[in-house]
Parts: sequence; C-alpha cells; structure tokens
Amino acid sequence: MSLKDFTIHSFSFKIVGKVCNLQEFFIFKYEYFYVAYCLYVDFDSSGEGWISKQDFENSQKWEISLLAIEQIFEQIPRRFKHNIYDVDEINRLSIGDYTVLEDPKEAIDNVEFANCMGFEDFVWFLISFHDRLNDQSIKYWLKVLDLDGDGLLSLWEMERFYRVIHQKRDILQLETFEFSSIVCLIRDMFDSDSPCFSIEDLLKFPEAGAMLTAIFTDHFRFSEFVDRKTFVLPKELEFSNWVKFIEYEYSDLTRGKEEEE
Repeated sequence: MSLKDFTIHSFSFKIVGKVCNLQEFFIFKYEYFYVAYCLYVDFDSSGEGWISKQDFENSQKWEISLLAIEQIFEQIPRRFKHNIYDVDEINRLSIGDYTVLEDPKEAIDNVEFANCMGFEDFVWFLISFHDRLNDQSIKYWLKVLDLDGDGLLSLWEMERFYRVIHQKRDILQLETFEFSSIVCLIRDMFDSDSPCFSIEDLLKFPEAGAMLTAIFTDHFRFSEFVDRKTFVLPKELEFSNWVKFIEYEYSDLTRGKEEEE
C-alpha cells in the first residue's frame, strides 16, 4: 500500500469511528486500521479495489444472512460513498477535527462499481457488525431489517429473515425452531406485546436491540441464541466486543505473516 493510499484509507477509518462515537477511535491505533484493511483486501477477491455483492456472498468469514447482504448492497442501511479524498486537504485538517465530507472529490462514474463497497463503506459495515451496541450500529441493522422502509420492524419482516435462517439450518440438518417461539423470547426481552418495534424501542433497550438485530441477520448469533440450554438475558451476552475482535484478528494476521517469513 502506498503512503497516499494509507493516508486516504486511515482518514476514512477515523471518520467512521468518530461518527459512531466510539471512544476507541478518538486516538488512531494502527492495529484497528491494519485489521480493517486486511479484511477489506481479503473480501476483494477480484483485486479491483472494491467489494461486490458476489465477494460478500462467497466469503466464508462470517455467517451473514443472504437477505441481509441483499439489503446492504441495495444500500438500504447506508448509501455507498465512493469518495476519493484529496490528500492535501486531509493533511490540512487538525487531529480530532474530522468531519464527514458530503461532496465527493471524485465520483465513480463506472456503473460496474456503482453497487460495490469502498473502504469507508466496509468500515461502516465492520463496526456495525462487531459493535452492535452503539446507536449507529442499531440504526444500521434496523434499516437492514426494515424491508418496507416504514421505520418499524414488524413481525412479517422478522419472519422473512427467520425463513432464510430456517432454510439454511434445515439444509445443514440443524435443529429448527418455530417462529412463534422466537417471537415470544423477543417480546420477553422488551417486556412488550407490540406487533412491531421502532428505533426508539431498540435504543431504549440496547442489549435487547442488539440481540434482535443480530439473530435475524447473523446465522451464528441465531444459533447462539436458540441452542443454549437455558435462556440468557441479553445483558449477559457480548455484543460490544470490537476491541476483542481486533486483538484476535491482529494476532492471527501477524502470526500468519511471521510464519510466512
């Protein structure tokens, strides 16, 4: 990676961390950037510098629901930026005074890449996936689940995502569960009989909100939720594990590099 590329990508990384109000990002740490960039390159199977929907579907890195991937690449939770920032302008900004640039310095006109993720888009996804308790992540995943765009997560939307997970579990010959049983557990978490949930509901109970968005978009989290012998309250589950994730991935990446040498 060139110095110019590093400057551009690290700037994008800082922007997203600050927008998400993550304390860990107020001081730039090379490990955070290194892991994010390596994962970005790993997902980019074509080596073209962008991540396509096909790249995401082919990746075995995480158990993301295909319906969730469809929503992400329809740019429902967040429109892809495709910004290429001017390095001189970045250098003029003082540390801690980063702002999201609304106007792209250079637009991507190639239709082939119009629906592909750039690095900043990938960082938004990465943080939202691995730190589900922050407000921006909860909003991100609610938009993924909100199929009709009315700002509410209804039972029929939950059932649509449930069917995708149920189908995969059936193929893998894993135990399946009735949707009505899942709904009962969800209502218990929120202590509500409401037929739908708003962003206010999810932010009021962030642990329950993180659980709700995770089990319908992440096969692993769904299995973790339903396969345990006794029901565990959401607050006992780890959803804000960004630092642990980075530590594990960084250790794994650097160990692999040392073995190659």
